[in-house]
Amino acid sequence: MAEAHVMARVVISGDIVEVYEYSSPILCGNERKYDVVHRDREVVDDEYAKRDDNLFRSRQTLRRIIWANKGRYTKFITLTYAQTVLDIRQVQRDITTFVQYLRRKGYKMDYVYVLENQKERGEKEGNEGCLHVHMLVFNDQKLPLDLLNKA
Repeated sequence: MAEAHVMARVVISGDIVEVYEYSSPILCGNERKYDVVHRDREVVDDEYAKRDDNLFRSRQTLRRIIWANKGRYTKFITLTYAQTVLDIRQVQRDITTFVQYLRRKGYKMDYVYVLENQKERGEKEGNEGCLHVHMLVFNDQKLPLDLLNKA
């Protein structure tokens, strides 16, 4: 049987097309005949490099999700707390409650969100900073401000 090689990869996300050309052919369709051996990470720089790679892939995946779902009237919403909240589980429960409320009011709620600490507020309060939410809502309906405030 002939071996199959790949010279490029195409990723389509919504109306965005990414093309990656490899410098050398990559053999595909074969199983490894050996176990993957993971080395012990003795050098701290390797851990930072791995973290940077993971962060890069996460951002790339998030961009692709956004590109694949964005519509003409995609909304960007920032949700903040009046009182300091540092518990991630509490924020996740509050997001769920927020989304359920809007869905019960008849709004389509396809979304993606990212949690972030408010660094300046944290410096003032002596902690890592209150959590807040950056959310993209993928729908073309108008979300009234008074309804968002109530939710």
